Amino acid sequence: LDENQFLVPYLSDLMQALMKPLSLDQTDSGTVTVRVRAMNAVACVAEASKEEFTPFYSHIMPGLLASVQLPQVDIAEAALQSLTIVGQAVGKDIFQADAKQVLSWIVPVLSTPNSSSFSMDELFSACARIAATLEEDFAPYLQAVLPSLYLRAEAPADISVVEGTEADMQKDGGAGDMADGTESMTVAVPGRGFKRITINTTAIQEKAGNNRVMYELAKALGPKFGPHVEKALTT
Repeated sequence: LDENQFLVPYLSDLMQALMKPLSLDQTDSGTVTVRVRAMNAVACVAEASKEEFTPFYSHIMPGLLASVQLPQVDIAEAALQSLTIVGQAVGKDIFQADAKQVLSWIVPVLSTPNSSSFSMDELFSACARIAATLEEDFAPYLQAVLPSLYLRAEAPADISVVEGTEADMQKDGGAGDMADGTESMTVAVPGRGFKRITINTTAIQEKAGNNRVMYELAKALGPKFGPHVEKALTT
């Protein structure tokens, strides 16, 4: 299916409708959901139309850049995701200057994560998308991004096995979710009785996302990632 065949003829009308919710004067709480959805839609349209989105870049990017700095974290994270996807769509030549501006905001947060309400997952994903666009020009930022990735990769997986009971197994039906991001399962082990296994699924998901970002960085930078390969593989 060729998205351009169906999308491009309607791009102008679509973008005219989507740009209104992104106007900077609509920052009250009642418009948060609308703005977030509009940003998500912009990202989808840009991703599908690719270089055909270029004429709209200068109209949409200033609002997205400004939205990243708004106090409403839902809007700010949606803007960061949207603008990096838009940047990938239009390519390095157009996105490069704005990408570097975004990185100038991200880098200090990575070194002091508690200073920002942004989730680290969102920041890492944004870095991966920017790296995929800038390619070797992302190399100067590796020293700022990689230590945070290594720190998360080295964190323990947080899996525990303790004695369980048949009552535990019956109570949770074999598995259960806890509010702290863990999942527990009680199993019967022949000759060993009942064991209750608890896995921090949040930590596992973070590690999986971490590995994906590391892969995207290596893929984007190619030989420029060479000096970091050994550390990345052994972390």
